[in-house]
Amino acid sequence: MSQATGSITGTKSALTGSFTDKDSGKVGIFSIASNGSTEFTVSAATMVYTPGPPVQRSYSCTIGSTSFAFTVDNGDTISGDLDRPITTKIPHIGTISWPIF
Repeated sequence: MSQATGSITGTKSALTGSFTDKDSGKVGIFSIASNGSTEFTVSAATMVYTPGPPVQRSYSCTIGSTSFAFTVDNGDTISGDLDRPITTKIPHIGTISWPIF
């Protein structure tokens, strides 16, 4: 397991950040939106991925005390797990959006 450290900025209603996959060199961007009831005070997020086959890679992200995981599968399907899991189809390691409740 390796990791990539990225940066994150935002408010209690939305967070955006980026990270570099140290294995592939690809840069990922993520966007996390909340319903405004959860405050976030963070300056960095750590992305950790578990290497897998070329078409699949698993990541976990910890932002403050909030953690979530997502998997890149076949280059364009991302499945994630927060309080309410959401799966969205996006470009390989592209933009990820989930609500946080």
